[in-house]
Amino acid sequence: MTVCIFGGSGDNVDTKYIDACFALGKAVGTCGATLLYGGGTGGCMAAAARGSIAVGGKVIAVAVDSIEGTDVPPGDTVTVVVTKNIDERKEKMQADTDVYVALPGGTGTLDEFFSTLTAIECGFLRGKIVLFNAYGFYDTLIQWLRESTERGFVRDRVWQAFTVCDTVQDIQKLLF
Repeated sequence: MTVCIFGGSGDNVDTKYIDACFALGKAVGTCGATLLYGGGTGGCMAAAARGSIAVGGKVIAVAVDSIEGTDVPPGDTVTVVVTKNIDERKEKMQADTDVYVALPGGTGTLDEFFSTLTAIECGFLRGKIVLFNAYGFYDTLIQWLRESTERGFVRDRVWQAFTVCDTVQDIQKLLF
């Protein structure tokens, strides 16, 4: 099983988010799944990669050649794939992925979440997508989606394309 994660890359965030993402990475690695992420050594997505590496889990980093900070955490179980641009990175991250998990993050994370969600909803991709609502991070986004659905801008079927999980344990129950 391959678990693709999207998440923030900045280090100037509350450590509770970093810790939750590290714990998620450990859970992915412990169950024997491959963790696929966008490269880098900072923020939530790198914390998840470090968590998987810490338990001997396999990690694939798909990094964009032209973006600063595309280094990856060291580890014998880490493979690096370098792409030319963001679109190629997204395409490689979506190929052969079983589960997508959106960690707390910013605009890049939301771009990846919504493009993947739309592709799954429309049948262009297969797999599950999870919105990791650690410490209520995505509460306002979920509320916006509900209101947009009520107003007719988001189809009801989008709610079948993803699951909201508040804890690592919820994600483990859902996936493993």
